[in-house]
This record gives sequence, structure tokens and C-alpha cells, in this order.
Amino acid sequence: KILSQPRDLKKINVLKKMDNWKEKIITSIDGLERAQPPVGAFEKIQQKIQVQKAAKKKLNTIEWIAAAASIALILTGNILFISSYQNDPVTPSQTESYIQFSTDYNIYSDEN
Repeated sequence: KILSQPRDLKKINVLKKMDNWKEKIITSIDGLERAQPPVGAFEKIQQKIQVQKAAKKKLNTIEWIAAAASIALILTGNILFISSYQNDPVTPSQTESYIQFSTDYNIYSDEN
């Protein structure tokens, strides 16, 4: 294939410039040393992790106690309500007022 002069030469020049750029980058890191962490950094990180775990365990305990107290409070309230409801029978006056209400507003009447 015969190269068309202007386009192919431009492509070749661009490719050469890219190769030169890559080589400059690669050679610029020659002689550099590998980075080292500060002395004791690993131990500091482990200590922070242990502190966070301890705080999380303490928080979980408090959350469980609060949840158990809430459930106990709800159950106690329900039991007291049910026991007071069972001990308080419906009086005839309450039943009569309900019947009066339903007849006044035509509740449960046959409307065809």
C-alpha cells in the first residue's frame, strides 16, 4: 500500500511523539525508591480498629437494652389495657346509646 503523504506522515509523527512521551515518563521514575510507611503505623491502625470495635460493642449493648425495655413497656401496657377492659363490662346505657346513634343516622338500615 502506498502511503498518502500528508495524512500518514502526520499519524507517524503523532505516534513518535507519543512513544517519546511514554519513554520520558518511564525514565523519569528511574532511581526512585519504594515508599515506606512510617514506623509504628500498622500498630496505630490496629489500636484504632480495637477502639472502634469496643465502642461498637458498647453501643450494641445499649441498643439491646433499650429495645428490650421498649418491648417490655409495650407488653405491660397491653396487658394492663386488656385486664382493665375485661374487668369493665359494657353497661346497658352504653348499648342503648349505640342503638340510638345507629337509628338516628340510619346506620345499618336497608336503603334500596
